[in-house]
Amino acid sequence: RYGVWSGCPGTCQFGWLQHIPGMFLAWKGLDDLAIVTVLTLINALAFGWMCLAMFKELRHDPSLVSLAGLVILAGPLYAFSVYSCSEVLVTALLVGMALSLRRRGPWWISALLAFLVASSRETGLLVVAPLACAVVVTLSDNIREMIRRLAHVAVASVAGLCAVLWFNVWKYGSITNDHYTDPIR
Repeated sequence: RYGVWSGCPGTCQFGWLQHIPGMFLAWKGLDDLAIVTVLTLINALAFGWMCLAMFKELRHDPSLVSLAGLVILAGPLYAFSVYSCSEVLVTALLVGMALSLRRRGPWWISALLAFLVASSRETGLLVVAPLACAVVVTLSDNIREMIRRLAHVAVASVAGLCAVLWFNVWKYGSITNDHYTDPIR
């Protein structure tokens, strides 16, 4: 609201996935409501893409399509799809990473998506690592390929953790996000 983008201890926990576009949109002259609307549209588009990608991937097994639909509609993702926070965007990036690993896509796509998820919040690495391991281990019969894919995701995830800590220093003045360290939360 006041054009201050760094050195903001005690401000809300929005990470760089909202912060950087917000800075850009403010620089372009958009007001607060327009910025929140754009962030909400990004989230809604990510939700739509995630649903389409999951249903396309699972279309051969109707029970999985039903389960995925139930999880999406009954869980928090559907509710968060119309908010400006990045929960759905991060989940869509995580789904993209899992699909890239599942399809044995180019290593750099999986690594980039792992970096984006891991850099979205301090706990992002804790979500990326188990999911990447589960996908790669269950689909790979080649131990070298498995190790190579996991190494790319691991390096990207650690880089993502370093990026979120750097962002915290830039925004809050320390590696911790004051909002998360408040005992009431």
